[in-house]
Amino acid sequence: MMSKHFNHIVISRTDAIGDVILTLPMAKILKELYPNTHISFIGKNYTVPILNCCAFIDEVVLDTDFISGKWEPDINPDAIIFVKPEKEIAKAAKVRGIKLRIGTSHRLFHLLYANKLLRFTRKRSDLHEIELNLKLISPFTNQVFKKEALINSFGLTPPPVSENVKGVLRKTENKTAIILHPKSRGSAREWPLDSYLELTKQFAKTHPNVLFLITGTEAEGALIRSENRALLFQHNTIDLTGQLTLTEFISLIGAVDGLVACSTGPLHIASALGKNALGLYPPTKPMHPGRWAPIGPKASFLVQSKPCEVNSKGKKDKGCSCLKGISVSEVEAVLDTWLK
Repeated sequence: MMSKHFNHIVISRTDAIGDVILTLPMAKILKELYPNTHISFIGKNYTVPILNCCAFIDEVVLDTDFISGKWEPDINPDAIIFVKPEKEIAKAAKVRGIKLRIGTSHRLFHLLYANKLLRFTRKRSDLHEIELNLKLISPFTNQVFKKEALINSFGLTPPPVSENVKGVLRKTENKTAIILHPKSRGSAREWPLDSYLELTKQFAKTHPNVLFLITGTEAEGALIRSENRALLFQHNTIDLTGQLTLTEFISLIGAVDGLVACSTGPLHIASALGKNALGLYPPTKPMHPGRWAPIGPKASFLVQSKPCEVNSKGKKDKGCSCLKGISVSEVEAVLDTWLK
């Protein structure tokens, strides 16, 4: 375990929203170890709104600015953690002369550009993603971190509510507002739209005070309209697809009563914000909840108990129907607990 002080530590994670959120506890722990350390986070442009909401991050750096040398920090970094291995970022870190460069040993380019190599693999691990991420700070501490202890470790605060979001919230006054986020931009297996539709119809009968907000990108909204248009036009649903920026979406999640989604970014946003969050998962590794379950004080998940009959190797097979094994009544039962 290292005892020296670090003036500036950089965390690099340049992939999707959920991946970034499950990396944020690393910033919290480093701040606890070195309270005066400046924490920078290298990310993609589209995840900047998430990073800007995190209390433990002092500076957000675009990956393109780091690679090109455009970023000129006030304090030169003395350590960088390659959470997501990226050859160009690793190379740029060595060129910048960052003294401690931490990465996994199974990436060949890390042999050239990293100087602290850790031996573990994500692909065959039974650990959760949040636990795997924290293996990378073993050079700073010998503590072993378990996901159960990290449910309040994200430091996220929703951004101020825009006029656009205020307009949405006015429609939910005196209602229980729950977000349904049916699509995943192809990154996860999805609960059928027919099941979402049945859920809204059941709640119209049993919980008339519940209003469902259907969210997604403009392209996802077009898919929903082509595949199951009725979902967007129930008297207890509001179509918000394509109408929110990511910043607005984060603030909306922070203002409603809960969110239901498959294994995708909005689910992890809700769970990290401490909201009711229900994830719908396949049983197949590495997509299963053992690796990607939402982490938060009010987060839960449902998964089909039996193995996937089509695919047991984690491939994105369009013929897979294992999420159909999650019944509408199971989802309704979880939402009932939220209402109580």
